[in-house]
Amino acid sequence: MLVILPEIYGLNQHMLDVCQQYATQSWDVLCLSWYKETTSFPQKEEDRAYQCFMSIGFERASEQVVEVLRLQRPLYQHIVVMGFSVGATVAWLLTEYVGLCDGIVGFYGSRIRQYTNITPKVPVLLVYGQSEPAFDLSVLLQTLSNSSQVILKQYPALHGFSNPYSNHYQPNAVRIANEDVHKFLCNITK
Repeated sequence: MLVILPEIYGLNQHMLDVCQQYATQSWDVLCLSWYKETTSFPQKEEDRAYQCFMSIGFERASEQVVEVLRLQRPLYQHIVVMGFSVGATVAWLLTEYVGLCDGIVGFYGSRIRQYTNITPKVPVLLVYGQSEPAFDLSVLLQTLSNSSQVILKQYPALHGFSNPYSNHYQPNAVRIANEDVHKFLCNITK
């Protein structure tokens, strides 16, 4: 099973496309929503989406995902969590648990920098563009490179590069990143 954790925008078309992409690869896919009052926010409402997510917060969001994973765990031999932006940070918080999931894929989780004290208990693939305007990516990568469980990948792109509806979309970087994710998933589900 693949559990998708979205960006601040919620279940937008990009997340639905990701779900479809993996469903056609024979994954059972579950995409979680952060919001009860809406399924998604348009990209032009970034500030509103950010405020809505921050009213939930990373810890409470991770608690919600833990509940879902505990219900799904008896049903699946392999569970992988894939998060995007804030979803990647929430997924990172799940790495502290033993037996909850078998691996984590995180796309441009910039707030992971606030949780570098975590020692992952499952394999993690973290995907970043070469430039993150909100923080010094090199510091985060240096800190995380000490963990044997963490694979770090960078691509010639910006935050949000995998979203085809974003101005930062980089199809070549997405193609290479998808190949790396595929290899990672194959190793986890052997």
